[in-house]
Amino acid sequence: MGCYEDTAYEALKAKVYNVTGIDPFINIDLNSFIAQSSTAKSSFDIIFSTSVIEHVKDDELFISQIRDLLGVGGVAILTMDFKNGYKDHNARPVEDYRLYTPEDILGRLVPLLHNCELVDNCFWQRSAPDFTYGNVDYSLPRLFLKER
Repeated sequence: MGCYEDTAYEALKAKVYNVTGIDPFINIDLNSFIAQSSTAKSSFDIIFSTSVIEHVKDDELFISQIRDLLGVGGVAILTMDFKNGYKDHNARPVEDYRLYTPEDILGRLVPLLHNCELVDNCFWQRSAPDFTYGNVDYSLPRLFLKER
């Protein structure tokens, strides 16, 4: 999800892995992709989304769609713009709808993953800012989820 200029996607494609790139800048948005009759639900072994979810207006739908696409034992790897203590009125990069907090991840997003489990050690909760962009300090942690 969000493969535009994504080096992981490009590397896998170059190694001739069977990858499906989904990005509205290149071909299709996730809502349109999942609505296609040819899209097989519960069929993807790995879904990765690098710094996309913060740009999606309905992040809960985005997470639910990822869940619906994962096959049994499938893994989803997401990174997101993150800042402990972030509130809706705080500064954020202009391209983002939000920055994520532990409360967002554990309170809103993980509960939507009915058949998935969080398989990382929540290192993102201790994330120090990785960089500054748009005059905002934040980090870019990863989130690993596995379908049961």
